[in-house]
This record gives sequence, structure tokens and C-alpha cells, in this order.
Amino acid sequence: MAAPTLKLELQRTGGPTPVPLGRWDLFLPAVKALADGSLGCWADAIPASFELCRRVDHECREAAWDGVLAVAGPDGWIERFSSALAARDLDVVAIDYAVLEGAISVRELAAGLAEAIRNAAVADPGSPAVHPLADSEKPDANMPFGFAVSVARWKGINPKAFVDFAVGSGSPDAEAFLETVIRQPARWFNDISSLEAALLRLAVDRDVEAFRIAVADWNARQDVSIRIPNRDVLVPALWARTEDAVYWGDEFMNSSNALVRSLLSDRWSWYPDMLSGVR
Repeated sequence: MAAPTLKLELQRTGGPTPVPLGRWDLFLPAVKALADGSLGCWADAIPASFELCRRVDHECREAAWDGVLAVAGPDGWIERFSSALAARDLDVVAIDYAVLEGAISVRELAAGLAEAIRNAAVADPGSPAVHPLADSEKPDANMPFGFAVSVARWKGINPKAFVDFAVGSGSPDAEAFLETVIRQPARWFNDISSLEAALLRLAVDRDVEAFRIAVADWNARQDVSIRIPNRDVLVPALWARTEDAVYWGDEFMNSSNALVRSLLSDRWSWYPDMLSGVR
């Protein structure tokens, strides 16, 4: 049994002729629209929402924001969809679908990891590594492998980017700017106040070159390195073999597949084949 879908043909209206925007799966946005009574308006305009925008491309999102995104087909979709959900608690359907989406996402992650493990080169056991499910953490004692890491030194902030941020936000707050680079910047960067002071001096003296030099000097005083996971290289634990890593990946994939199958069987057996015409 496949996951429930509702694939609709979308178009941009408002011009001399409608512009086709492709076919998209809008099952959950449609469930929510059916619940709030707005689904019948989709032939004219689909309201922009979080659930809609994360499922379509930028062109569709722009059309929704402009109020000119509409459903072009297929014919009869709204009647079939409404009929299929007529006896359901729509809030429960929405929750079940969100859970299913999460399980499918885990399954996709597992499949990618299993493939990466099988195709990776193998480094010396016990070399520096990160956990395959948490890029910032080392593998724990029971984990048979990790992925190798590359360490890159942070290159520093761009003076123009800092000025643009300050102008856009209306504040010279250097720490707020650095939070766009890394969380909790005070833990990583030295003397943030001097960076802010350099910007305040620029606002007074307009000496762009002096500001650039001050930022370069500040960058040079920082010592921040970034660990970048490298999934092309597998690092076995000291006690493990490469085969143990392959087994872990296969088991993760099998268990995630089983979870999706279980959810489909337990929570979606009611979803009728009659909707195949709008899939």
C-alpha cells in the first residue's frame, strides 16, 4: 500500500491566459482546507500556508502569495477527495499524515545512510569521526562506526555583510549578526564588542578602509574551526568490522521500512483505491 497522495495540477491565473505550474502532492493542505471549509475556493485561489509552501516550488509560492495560485485539474478531484474523507475526523487524519510523513523522512534518511555506508572508503579504525545521525557528536561506545570528519578553519565575516545586516535590522548589534553564522556566538568568538565598536566608528567617520582593516584584524584574532562530516569515508570503531557498519545501515533501513508499513496498515487502510484517479 502506498502513502496517500493528492496530486493536483496547479496554474497561475490573473494574466491573459493561465500559466501551468506543474503537478504537486497537496494531500495535507487539502485535508486542512477541507476542515476549515476553504477547499471549494481552490479552483480560484489557494491561500498561502506553511503546509502548502513547503510542498511546492518558489514559482508556486509566489503565485500563492500574490493570490493567483489555483487548481487546474484533474476533473472531479474535489468530489472524490471530499467523499473519501466524509466520514473521517479530519484533525486525526492530519495528525496521522504528519506522523506518516515523519516516518517516510526517516526511511529516506536510512536509505541514504545505507547506500553511503556501502559505497564509502574505509579509514583506520578509531580515527576522528562523527555519529551518522548527529553530525556534531562523536559515535557512542555501542556504535560500530562513524563518518570521517574534515576540519576547516572559519574564514571570518564579510565587512559588507555586517553593514548590510546592520542597515537592514536597524541595529549595530554584532552578536545578533554573528548568530546568523553560528548559535551562541559568545561561546565561539572573542571580543565581539570591538567588532561592534568598529561599525559604530564607521557610522561616524565613514572611513570604509579603516572599517575593513578593523574587521580583518578581528577575524584574525578568532580561532573557530568547523567539523564537516565526510560520508565518503567510513571509520569503524576499534572493536568493529566494516561488515558491522553495513549491518547497522541495513537494520536501520529495514526497521524504518517496517515502521512505514505498520503506519500504513494501522492508520491508512481506509484510504480507498478510488482516489487513484487523482494520484
